[in-house]
Amino acid sequence: LDAGDLAGAATWFARALTGMDQDRASRAEGPIVALAECVLPLDTVEAFARTGLGDVPARTLFQYAWLRRTAAEVGFERACDAVSGVASREPDGAIAAAWRGRHEARPPTGLSSGVLVLAADDRLLAEEDCDDVEGVLSASSSLLASELAEARDRCVRPYAYKPEDRLNPDRDPARLDPNQLRAQFRAWETLAELERRASRAGGLLHGDLLYKQAAVFYHDRAVLHPCYAWQTFDFGARISSLDADPESAISRPSASAAFARTSFAWVRAAELFERIEREHPDYPEMDKVVFSGAMCWKRLADYRPSRATDWLAGTKPSHSYSSNRTTMHCARRAVARFDRVAREFPSSPLADDSERAAAWWRRLRGDWLDESETAGR
Repeated sequence: LDAGDLAGAATWFARALTGMDQDRASRAEGPIVALAECVLPLDTVEAFARTGLGDVPARTLFQYAWLRRTAAEVGFERACDAVSGVASREPDGAIAAAWRGRHEARPPTGLSSGVLVLAADDRLLAEEDCDDVEGVLSASSSLLASELAEARDRCVRPYAYKPEDRLNPDRDPARLDPNQLRAQFRAWETLAELERRASRAGGLLHGDLLYKQAAVFYHDRAVLHPCYAWQTFDFGARISSLDADPESAISRPSASAAFARTSFAWVRAAELFERIEREHPDYPEMDKVVFSGAMCWKRLADYRPSRATDWLAGTKPSHSYSSNRTTMHCARRAVARFDRVAREFPSSPLADDSERAAAWWRRLRGDWLDESETAGR
């Protein structure tokens, strides 16, 4: 790390994570996830992921990080193509099993949003029945059923408890939550199709397809969130090494900021709602568009994903709620949009809620709200 050889550091951590005796494994887990998900260039992660089985320790971790980051940073269509390729080349893996089982997951919430209703037989709404999800997954997966149950509790085994396991550790210890992985792949495929349809559409249909994309992000914050089994909703803690030591080569605020911008679902939803405001100012449900954008920023202000960064302010992260500049920025944007709904759509059923929400934030954190910044937004 001191020499700036990040790929070499990732290799070292992978070996430490899977090495005999497991004496370094618990200290390697956090840094290797941080490197794979936030720091290493995407093509480097892809190179680790594509290497033949057995040549790279902890390869499934690199493989999933490559696929997830492709979805977040490149696009959903490219990511689905990449997942399909992995499933074809390695049909016995957990990723292949989840890809085959993606239609056993429910369609993403949000497809009923907007003013245009999808046809009842639209393939985006198709759902396959599955009475025994774990049975289907384990039948075609190299993971045993007992390992699938264990996957719900941990992402990577930090160390082996039994002496025989310490001397013969798992070379590929990453664990992905199979249920969430299926749902995530289903959401990626849905978003890719919505994007394709939007690229061919115009007018109201284009705006409505943007709205449905935004609604998918709005209702499911795990669309792009890493689904390592035990850290699904606590990824910030896993990348704490990014922010812990400002002198360390792994401390890259810009990398963790990029993760927040590309992978926080509410950020992606807010961007889409604001795109509708710009490109479709006559959208019939503009009050809902502005209100939903306000709710995205409000949720980000409440969520306060500490350690994942001050991704908007570009400053050193603060672990104090009252002084976190990103939280303040999100609150300002939320209040500005609540004000817009109350002012521009007084007859909307959302106007009263918006007015109360803005008043509540002003009472709670009036010192955060610079009126010169929120005015007119």
